[in-house]
Amino acid sequence: GLSEEDVAKLQKDDGGIFAFSLSADWYPASLFSSPSFPWPAHMNKYPTELPDFPTPATYPENYVVDWTALVPVEWLYLDRGIPTLLALVKGGLGGPSTYVLGGQLAVSDDGLTSVPDFQRKAGFMLFLTGGESVESFLRGTFEEYIGGNSSTKAFPGGSEYLHISPIAYGPLIDDWTKACPDSLSDFEKAKKCLSLQESVWGTEQLAKLEEVKEKADPEHLFQCFDCVGFKGIRRSHRPWKPKPMFCLKPSYASTCYKWLDHDPAGDVNFMKKARSELLEALKHHYHLKHLVMPEMAKDAPYKVKVQATKLKVTLPVLSS
Repeated sequence: GLSEEDVAKLQKDDGGIFAFSLSADWYPASLFSSPSFPWPAHMNKYPTELPDFPTPATYPENYVVDWTALVPVEWLYLDRGIPTLLALVKGGLGGPSTYVLGGQLAVSDDGLTSVPDFQRKAGFMLFLTGGESVESFLRGTFEEYIGGNSSTKAFPGGSEYLHISPIAYGPLIDDWTKACPDSLSDFEKAKKCLSLQESVWGTEQLAKLEEVKEKADPEHLFQCFDCVGFKGIRRSHRPWKPKPMFCLKPSYASTCYKWLDHDPAGDVNFMKKARSELLEALKHHYHLKHLVMPEMAKDAPYKVKVQATKLKVTLPVLSS
């Protein structure tokens, strides 16, 4: 994980491209970013109750993710680390948000849990989009994968499990720097690529977990989709063509409420419109933070003034 020293060094030495923030709970932030949720009506009717979020769904929301990549801390300090991240972000190929792993992750217990060693040594997780060429590009920069194949050594892992796509596979068995090709059939992927489970826990850790699963459930009565010991049928069809995407309104995990096919930073008119939408959203967010969760209202990143029944929110002025 990233220690306090790592965070301070990255913020100081990288030219300002890293921005770290602390959120007490992703739930309020996710609701706040939803453009469709009727905040005024809900808060008037249920001032002390919050709705389910994400809402119940029958269709996975993270099909768009190619790889939930765990980025090693040591990789960040290599000459290729920061330039690689910049290339992904500028190309719209990295996710809209990420999760930083705590600095004590590597020593937080006796090391005998199911958490893979690769994850313990990672600084954060990156939602990667853009197709197999982009995944191969990033995999080819990790020391753990360069020159690696499953005939010579055990795969170390490197995929974050919680947000992983249900159609994901690990890299090619014969070359860990290459993503599993989309052009392969499900049968071919099962033969030529590492499984989703092995891509998460690694070869050795997965073998131990499968042994435990076999002893606890020899009849395979418990079938959890894509979990350790899963024996069911998987489908990996991708019904779209990957392309660079920029997220204007990120939501929980890897999803986004508004995707763009171009970088909006240079579009002044577009940014002015986005600013107006943000002002409205902040007004609704005010009701959540100050009326429902007042303990979270401090250190707000915007100025709020309440005059009688009027709410005023001020942001920096955008100019052409």
